[in-house]
Amino acid sequence: MGTNGTPLSKPCWVPNGITKFKPPGKTKSVDNIIIDTAGRLHTQTNLAKELQKMVRTANKAMEGAPHRKILILDGTQGSSSINQAKKFNEIIGVDGIIVHTTA
Repeated sequence: MGTNGTPLSKPCWVPNGITKFKPPGKTKSVDNIIIDTAGRLHTQTNLAKELQKMVRTANKAMEGAPHRKILILDGTQGSSSINQAKKFNEIIGVDGIIVHTTA
């Protein structure tokens, strides 16, 4: 969504999309931005580099951003989820983890 609550005029890659939002305090229409990067695996180096770029881009848009990086894992994946959490924490530093199941 754009800063005025309307959809962005065209889809954009997440790091570029981050810069389209004004930091809180500079606009009253955006308090939080949630960026979904679903489908990334800890074994995909190119996608890990994209995550690092997103963190850098967010920090350029607002110093200290992103303020929270939450990893959501499939609890049915066992030790693979543990390995994924460790790797993501090494790559970008994870602030929290949500483990879900679809039982």
